[in-house]
Amino acid sequence: MFFWSVTGWAVFSAMPSGVKQNWNEVNSALEHMQEWNSYQTTENVIVDGQEVVSLIGSIQHIPKQSRFQTNIRLNDKDTFQFEAYIQDKMIYLYDPSTPKWVQMSMRHPTAGELNAMTDNLNFWVLLLSYAKSVEKSQEAEGYLRYRVLLNPFAESIHGILFEGDQGYLEFVLEKQTGNIIEAQLISKHKNLFSNLKNATYTARFSSINQVESLNVPKEAYRGEKLD
Repeated sequence: MFFWSVTGWAVFSAMPSGVKQNWNEVNSALEHMQEWNSYQTTENVIVDGQEVVSLIGSIQHIPKQSRFQTNIRLNDKDTFQFEAYIQDKMIYLYDPSTPKWVQMSMRHPTAGELNAMTDNLNFWVLLLSYAKSVEKSQEAEGYLRYRVLLNPFAESIHGILFEGDQGYLEFVLEKQTGNIIEAQLISKHKNLFSNLKNATYTARFSSINQVESLNVPKEAYRGEKLD
């Protein structure tokens, strides 16, 4: 369900009828996305030509079980990698640089941010409320592309604040299924890594409602328990 903000409603009301129709089509596709029970995703964040975050994930909501492989660029020389299995009550983390497993309950102080990785679709719904205009084009036979120009915006994903005066979204939609298979945010940022930078966040979706059960490695159950 999409919840209007006062600003979002005012912007939508001022749109020409054709733009409203395009906006409604994107919004309907995002609502359909919220109904997915499982999917696979590949995501990355590129800042000024350098990839700072890459992620591969398999997500299932009922029963809750997800797996992520993540690579984070800390600086010009160092990166941090980890693998995570997330279930209803427990999170299992593997650090290949150690190498060792640790496990934590959902009550652990750091569990909230990791658990949020399993529910990132709402990010795109929130960004749509900043829409200034929406254009639709034929991407290829069977696919549509929507380009959404944004008003000044600020939203967070994966612990990164995306904030800017300039930006736009692009969605590629599969006409036969109504599924969004690619979503992208391109923006000029104020506060990301201190200086004004160009940043692109891209997410691709596949195996929608077809993700098979994930098996947590046996070694994970013997990992160090974090209080």
